[in-house]
Amino acid sequence: MTGKFGQIERLKNITTAKMALEQIEGAPVLEMRPATEDNREYFNAAFQSSKKRARKAKAQGLDVEAFKSLRDQDRLLFSKYVIVGWEKVVDFGGTPVVFTEEDCREFLKALPTWLFDEVRAFANEPLNFLKDDALGVEDGDELGES
Repeated sequence: MTGKFGQIERLKNITTAKMALEQIEGAPVLEMRPATEDNREYFNAAFQSSKKRARKAKAQGLDVEAFKSLRDQDRLLFSKYVIVGWEKVVDFGGTPVVFTEEDCREFLKALPTWLFDEVRAFANEPLNFLKDDALGVEDGDELGES
C-alpha cells in the first residue's frame, strides 16, 4: 500500500548490487546483498558476534588484534550472508571458480586488508542497493545528472 509518503516508501526497495574489483587483474565482480539492517541474516549474525566481542573487549581492552578479529569475522559473515555470487573470479592458474560459500570465504581471506575494507564500505552503503526507480532514475540516466 502506498500512502501519503510513497516516495519515501520506495527507498525501502532494496536489491542486490555488483561491485567490480578493478584493482585485481580481470576485474572480478562480486554480487552482494547489503551489510545493513536490511539484510536480517547478516545483521543478526553480526549483532550476536558483536555482543561476544564486547564482552571480550571489556575484559581485555581494545587493541590492534581486536580490530583484526572484527575484520576476520566480517570476512566469514560476508561469505555467508552478503556475497551471493560473482563473475570473472579465477584461481591462480586462470581457471574460472564457481561460486560457493567456501570459495568465497577463501577469496575474501586472500584480499588485502585495504581492498576488503572497500568491499565492506560498499556493502554498508544503502544507496548502492536501491533500485533505480527508488531514486527516480530512468533507464540510461546517470545519478547526479539533470
